[in-house]
Amino acid sequence: MIQFNGHHLAINATIYGSDVSFPPNFTGGEPLNISYGGEGIYITQRETQAADAFLQSLNAKQKAQAIRGDEPIDELLGPGTFGTVIAPEGVRGRDLGVEQQELLLEVVDARIGLANVDDAAVIMDRARAEIEDTYFAWWGPESIPGAAYFRVTAPSLVMEYTPQIIGDSVDYTNHAHNTYRNPRNDYGISWITTE
Repeated sequence: MIQFNGHHLAINATIYGSDVSFPPNFTGGEPLNISYGGEGIYITQRETQAADAFLQSLNAKQKAQAIRGDEPIDELLGPGTFGTVIAPEGVRGRDLGVEQQELLLEVVDARIGLANVDDAAVIMDRARAEIEDTYFAWWGPESIPGAAYFRVTAPSLVMEYTPQIIGDSVDYTNHAHNTYRNPRNDYGISWITTE
């Protein structure tokens, strides 16, 4: 097992034979809006755009299931929450059309794509196999990209995007915490325990 931890970065890699488990995985940042080489960059753009595109693909009934509140909530599965189980909420994959399921997989890939290509492909294959039992939930405004908390919950994957407020700021878009966990194999637990 390899662990690399910092305030806005926590990487765990458990290697078991030819298999690798990356969760729990935590990234974050402040500021998220930066300038590099004279260009403006929004660090979590891929994740927030994918979630927004998925949300906008929903019909009124689906959107009513997905949107759980109009204010962002705090992360539930951050550091120190090993073994915590949360009930899935939101719109369920089996209630989506094929194109909507693909958009939901894009939300997952935006986070999983941080891993190397081979290991990300294994995780994405599992996500695709579990798509009908995958849920998407949203708390916060629809009109401000990056200002809402959203969560993807599947049997072997839970992802949270959590905007943060620091001090007196009212800008939810410039500080975020992002968590990825596998309730079945955090820290490679399913490989290193015996019955």
